[in-house]
Amino acid sequence: MQVRVNDPLHRYLGESGYGITGGVGQPFVRVYRSGKICFLPQLNCPYVRYPYVTLYAFGNGGWSSEVGT
Repeated sequence: MQVRVNDPLHRYLGESGYGITGGVGQPFVRVYRSGKICFLPQLNCPYVRYPYVTLYAFGNGGWSSEVGT
């Protein structure tokens, strides 16, 4: 879902989650962040989406990512 700034049909309601796991002595670091987007705020948000991104960084210099709603 792509939401434009000043889009009257969508409203960003802020961050809904964040987390980090792994790190020193572990094989990878995982960082997760999600937000909350309301569709049709004029109708009291009948549809809400929670887009997220998850990033993984590995000790060998590699990385991967996931995104979704």
